[in-house]
Amino acid sequence: MIDKTVSLAEAAALVKSGDILSLGGMNLYRRPVAFVRELLKTDVRDLTLLCFTASYESDLLIGARRVKTIRTCYPFIPTLRGRSGCSSVSSAMKDPFCFRPRATISL
Repeated sequence: MIDKTVSLAEAAALVKSGDILSLGGMNLYRRPVAFVRELLKTDVRDLTLLCFTASYESDLLIGARRVKTIRTCYPFIPTLRGRSGCSSVSSAMKDPFCFRPRATISL
């Protein structure tokens, strides 16, 4: 069996500027904070962040001005766009937000 385990630095190196990034976990639990901290060591910028529920790890990316667009089904702070450097903050209903990536992958 081939070991497919990579370090956090190797995983972060796979993300390029302009990529769409979706982070998992639920509210405060099982959030990929260690990965995001590693990603912040790179020069990645202009990310599109897909977040069902944004949490601490999303705040780290937004605060570091690495996110250009945020797409979420729970809009959080209406004034986020101007203060974070994000050019776009959009929201969608929960079901289309969750099923759209699945439909795209299955094509």
